[in-house]
Amino acid sequence: MHASFRLVVASPLLMFGCGEQTTPARAASEMITTADPIKPSRPPKGAGSGNLPITKTWLGPEMPSPTYESKTQHAGTCADLARLTPPKLATEVRPLALVKLRCLTRKTFDASQDSKTSNVRAFALDASALASLPSELATTVGISETANTTWKSARPNAAARVDGKVLVVDDGEATYSIAAMATGDVDGDGLEDLLLEVIGGTSRDSVFTARTFVVSRNSESAPLKVIKLLVP
Repeated sequence: MHASFRLVVASPLLMFGCGEQTTPARAASEMITTADPIKPSRPPKGAGSGNLPITKTWLGPEMPSPTYESKTQHAGTCADLARLTPPKLATEVRPLALVKLRCLTRKTFDASQDSKTSNVRAFALDASALASLPSELATTVGISETANTTWKSARPNAAARVDGKVLVVDDGEATYSIAAMATGDVDGDGLEDLLLEVIGGTSRDSVFTARTFVVSRNSESAPLKVIKLLVP
């Protein structure tokens, strides 16, 4: 009998089984569809000036009790996830990694602070985003190409489109789903940071990555820079 499992991250319920072909990009899109909005809203008038801070904001799905279940394992909280043994079935590896990433992203957000000023509120995850997104977000970009480059510079032929509430990027070698998960001051420098969840995979499903990048910039016209990488 094929093993199956249920994965619950707030809403909706995701079902995966051995008989269903679920690509990394599709799984990512289904998992992040409740992330809203795709563009962080501008702070209230007066925020970021004087003594009025910019409140940190969780943009992703609420997850008061994330749940993971398989034939042999169950987790009711993020702390429970840390005690699970590595799954042996390939059909369980990726969804568990996605839940662990979401927990790590939420933990990082919870530890962040309100910001004094923001340069990321003018950024939007739309077709023009590749000109601002750092090339480190793409696993198909070589290490020699990542130094101070944007995704568009490293992969000129990459195409981006908005699909629901995620940005889907196809660079010819892999497909990625990107969602804005939160804003807040992660590194304590007073500048607002943006947490982007990036799920990627090759067209043949041979490579899969699930990571959250904390990005920021020193001005609204500058490209985004990675200041922290979260890997489950």
